Amino acid sequence: MFGLSPDIIMWILFAAACGCTFMIGKLYSERDVINLTVDSTIKYLIQHNMIRWQRDENGEIEILSLDE
Repeated sequence: MFGLSPDIIMWILFAAACGCTFMIGKLYSERDVINLTVDSTIKYLIQHNMIRWQRDENGEIEILSLDE
């Protein structure tokens, strides 16, 4: 196969698998950081009465618009 030894092909595939795994982990952790940032920002705004909100029938927080 193109004059490449099986060892070189194995190392190339191993490096590609490591790169894919790294990128999947990086993207997954970034998503968690974004969700944590949004959640903590909303909780801060609620604690300091900067936004209007109410609890719905399921106990979840619902943010109200200003004209309600």
